[in-house]
Amino acid sequence: KLISCIEDERDRMLERAYDNFIVPLDKFRKDQIGAVKARKKQFDNQTKKFCASQEKYLGLSTKKQDNVLQEADAILEMEQRDFAREALEYVCLIQEVQERKKFEFVETLQAFMYGWLTFYHQGFEVAKDFKPFMTDLQIRVQKTRTNFQSNRDNIEALKRKMLEVRQTKPLDPGTLNKMYTRTGYLFCMEKKALGTTWIKCYCSYIRENRLFCMIPYNQTTGKITNTESFKVKSCLRKTSESIDKRFCFELIAEDRPNVTFTMQAQSEDDRLLWLEALDGREPHKYSYSPGKPSTAEESYLDEAGFNFIQECVNTLDKRGLEEEGLYRVVGVASKVTKLLNSGLDTRKLDKLNLDNVETKTITSAIKTFLRNLPEPLMSFSLHQKFIEAAKYDSYHSRLGEVHRLI
Repeated sequence: KLISCIEDERDRMLERAYDNFIVPLDKFRKDQIGAVKARKKQFDNQTKKFCASQEKYLGLSTKKQDNVLQEADAILEMEQRDFAREALEYVCLIQEVQERKKFEFVETLQAFMYGWLTFYHQGFEVAKDFKPFMTDLQIRVQKTRTNFQSNRDNIEALKRKMLEVRQTKPLDPGTLNKMYTRTGYLFCMEKKALGTTWIKCYCSYIRENRLFCMIPYNQTTGKITNTESFKVKSCLRKTSESIDKRFCFELIAEDRPNVTFTMQAQSEDDRLLWLEALDGREPHKYSYSPGKPSTAEESYLDEAGFNFIQECVNTLDKRGLEEEGLYRVVGVASKVTKLLNSGLDTRKLDKLNLDNVETKTITSAIKTFLRNLPEPLMSFSLHQKFIEAAKYDSYHSRLGEVHRLI
């Protein structure tokens, strides 16, 4: 009879186990984990929407009117805020479910364990052995439940702070990974038989060894293909006159002769940050006058001017570096003018002989040639940037900015 009663009670306990154990877990799965899955769908839809808007924005032609481009900038900024808000909501919900799981799941399991252990007499003895552990577990679960609301409030405060910081001072995610000089998404132009396509890549760059890595990856599809790496020889900003895309620059690989990669950043600020990390240069802008040769009174960076300056510099390298007052001592004006007229005349350049010309005459001719250019070598457009670079507090910052501008 005793065994029969024990078996009957055991059967009833197993029947109650479904209501006391399985049902709460199933409810947690549907309510909490189901909410996370629904939020993930919203996040995925927002991601697709943002990526589509971003590609549409980057695909705008430079020939569009300024008001159209400004409107596109404003729309993309609004999409970025919505995307950031949706991402933070999704992350916060995942964090909340993780915290809930620590006490709701464990409490359900603990209740089932208590019912099972107290049923048998032997279980009662085992329960005494487990009592310190169960008591400690109960205290921890209670502390987790107590701290849940405070942690949730802290996460909400952090989310609001991140949104405020993003609005006032945009965060540059490209420098968060300290292993690399810069990381981020770029579009790489790929030439095909019927035209060109732009492939979205996740890129990273290490300045110490000049290693640039590209991983073709699209956030909407989540597919990762082969990784491509190369050493960067030089980086040059592309102007709107050379390509019908905004925010572009090109990379020349050191270990791949005659191979140039054309990249598109996500914005003008993003391009400037990539150019700074890659020690990028501005495109050369030479002042010249088509069909009008250089003279002693008016200089141009044409072929004759380049050849004349190169000849003068080569001569100074051979015999002028040890002379006192190089570039300081002024030559005779008539001799300087005569040298310029003969040196800039393409018909006389081959017969030019500087062996018998004084060093001060050569240096004065170089200075006069550069002084008579329509625009300085460093160009008027960079004047304000050189002034701003000179105001940097750190010597290395000043040196790096001047080097980048040159």
